[in-house]
Amino acid sequence: MLKQQQMTMGMAAALLCLMVGWNGSLATAAGMAPENRVELQQGLTVREAKTLKAAIEDYQFQEQAKAIAALEKLRKNHPTNLEVLHYLGLSYEETKRYPEAQGAYAQWIKYSGNRMDDAARFAWVGMAKAYDKTKHTAMGIKLLRKWLGKHPDDYDATVALGDMMVRSKDYDGTKALFKAMLAKPNLPANYQASAHYYLGFIAWLEGDVNEVQAQGKRVLRVEPEGGFASVIKQLMTTPPPRRLGLNLTAGAEGFFVDNVESKPSYRTATKGNSRTTGVNVTLGLTWNFRHHLAMNYNFGGTFYSKRPDLNLGLHMFGVTWADKGVQLGPRYEYVTMYNKLLYQGIGADVGYGFGKWILIDSARLKVFSHAVKVIDANGKVLRPDLSYLTAWNNSFMVMRQA
Repeated sequence: MLKQQQMTMGMAAALLCLMVGWNGSLATAAGMAPENRVELQQGLTVREAKTLKAAIEDYQFQEQAKAIAALEKLRKNHPTNLEVLHYLGLSYEETKRYPEAQGAYAQWIKYSGNRMDDAARFAWVGMAKAYDKTKHTAMGIKLLRKWLGKHPDDYDATVALGDMMVRSKDYDGTKALFKAMLAKPNLPANYQASAHYYLGFIAWLEGDVNEVQAQGKRVLRVEPEGGFASVIKQLMTTPPPRRLGLNLTAGAEGFFVDNVESKPSYRTATKGNSRTTGVNVTLGLTWNFRHHLAMNYNFGGTFYSKRPDLNLGLHMFGVTWADKGVQLGPRYEYVTMYNKLLYQGIGADVGYGFGKWILIDSARLKVFSHAVKVIDANGKVLRPDLSYLTAWNNSFMVMRQA
């Protein structure tokens, strides 16, 4: 409960920072004069000053637990002391207590009068990263955008923002961000490598193989060794999850069926071993466009050697739009039996992906033809009226990607 309250307070304070003008004073807005706010920051006794100094040393020597214990006591008596909030926020962050770090950083910003000079960087960037760690990435992105609005040459913050945007699947925005950074004069090599890596990673996610290779070469040119170099080498040799342009899949499966000659009349007595061979054929054609759009054609057929009147063919045409896990697409399909139309279907597929799992709901209105030629076991031609089967059909699928 305490962590939840602290997290809520931190989010509220951060939202308040975003709502008021960046040059305004939150304390003044609350009725507190600036000079009184300064006095509140300077109320440490000699003993408390020694405690603060020892806590800072504990933090610097990786003794965060001891530092937090001392700093929390100081904050109770001096909730507006900026130095206490500074090191408390850093200690919380390094011990992965991100909700508490959000609150400490937000209070530092509030009681500093919403400062955005270089000395305030730890609070703005730290709070953004803490929100990201608690799965509030959208808030982290907003905070970093505000900070970069005042400090456009903070390349570490730019890379952090781009990383959050990629994970939020804002690929177009991320590309614009890193292209603008690459346009900066005299950009250090390590930041050039990071920008080209993220551009290559986005190209890999979108399936643009040529762009992956181009960005990979740029990474290796400016930074032949290092973390970005090793990762981009893997991307350059790994097939992407989605490939632009035309993609083809095909398959065939042979099978045999006993007593198929008795079908479709199952009341006919079996005449010995009447084994029939058959084949299932599948074909898929997909054209992937760059921006989350694909056109599809799929064919599936079942063919019997001795009963061609039972041959089935499924043709399906569709368009799929996918973005941030959501998949939408209209579908048209028709099914033939012995080269004659059996039914037509129109509808849509709606899906959602999270991680390696995909949920898909398919709705179809299937309109059956009035007569289909079928030959029974005695050679008699049947033309049953199947129009009564016309109806809406709905199916729900759960799939896991490899």
